[in-house]
Amino acid sequence: MVVRRRDWWPTTQRAAIGLASGVLSMAAYLTVLWAQLRAPLGVVSALRETGVLWAAVIGVVIFHEGRLRRVVVPAILVVAGIALLSIS
Repeated sequence: MVVRRRDWWPTTQRAAIGLASGVLSMAAYLTVLWAQLRAPLGVVSALRETGVLWAAVIGVVIFHEGRLRRVVVPAILVVAGIALLSIS
């Protein structure tokens, strides 16, 4: 059952943010595809997965999502594991 509300339509600002996010996401994906055509796949995938670390740092520093150690240390371990896999 769908409940109709008057505020279901996004504001212009929210729509612009959503559109910009979609365009940036598509650009990032196309950049990864382009890099996979030009460089070894292991290097590209390892570099791509460092986004986990950057997301953790941004979450802690900008959005104050918990303690730095509790968020960044596991992210570093994930990135280190991915780097080891790309080396082998």
